[in-house]
Amino acid sequence: MPRARAGAATLLLLAVGPLAGGCLLAPREAEPPGGSVIGYLPDSEPGAVLANLDKALAGQDASGYIQRLGPEFRYIPDSQTLADYPATDWENWDRAREEAFITSFLNSVDAVESSLTEVVLFDDWSGATAEWEMVYSLQVTSPGATQPTAYRGRAFFRLEIVDTFWRLVQWRDVQGEADPVSGATLQTMGALRGAF
Repeated sequence: MPRARAGAATLLLLAVGPLAGGCLLAPREAEPPGGSVIGYLPDSEPGAVLANLDKALAGQDASGYIQRLGPEFRYIPDSQTLADYPATDWENWDRAREEAFITSFLNSVDAVESSLTEVVLFDDWSGATAEWEMVYSLQVTSPGATQPTAYRGRAFFRLEIVDTFWRLVQWRDVQGEADPVSGATLQTMGALRGAF
């Protein structure tokens, strides 16, 4: 008889447990990458896409960055990057290569400070395409480094509507830009891609 009572008590706990919020088998919500949530904007206009790319870089969220790329994405390096990395197959730098680069890059650094917000000139984007000229900057802290490495460049970002959202379809670096503090000309992000 004691076994029957123990079995009945176990069944009662299993039946009441979920009602009391104590079910051990209930799925829990997944942890966001890096332990924090990145507040992305709707990709309803070109500026939002560039802001989201900036957030993805700073949050080291490769999937958030990749989501903003168009299927026909191309990267075109500046002349200094071409000279520094002649063995890189720049002609075929497409979305797949950019995905591999950004995933490897963001997973191999300790911290990234990003700014894709300094607009030099932007296109009227009332149609389905837009091209913005911008100066961007990046501070990258690698494992074991005491100081971050700075990158700063002038680039053209071409965006198009893909299905119903704006996407980056071309990143064309023009040149490295001067560091606002030291005045030294810095490398573009092409150097990071070339090293990859």
